[in-house]
Amino acid sequence: MTGVSWYDARAFLERLEALTVSKLCLFWGTAGRPGTGPERNLTVDLPPDGQWHAVVFDLRGKPGWDGVVNLLRLDPEPADVGEGARVEIEWIEARAR
Repeated sequence: MTGVSWYDARAFLERLEALTVSKLCLFWGTAGRPGTGPERNLTVDLPPDGQWHAVVFDLRGKPGWDGVVNLLRLDPEPADVGEGARVEIEWIEARAR
């Protein structure tokens, strides 16, 4: 990540395509709150059409997004999408504001 510290990051942008996956959930952990937790996640909708889309996780004001972030995890949803489900991520970018 260039020019933005994890502490200052307010949004993650991803360019991705998805088949059979309708949502993507970002989980995070911090030095002060290790691991993931129910208050440290954000879910966004995905169009499961196999096309490339820019997806934004807007973390402004999200409880638990503070301090030193030391864990990021992306989970496709529904969790039981089954065999053949695919999400391809071309890039991930962190932005301040």
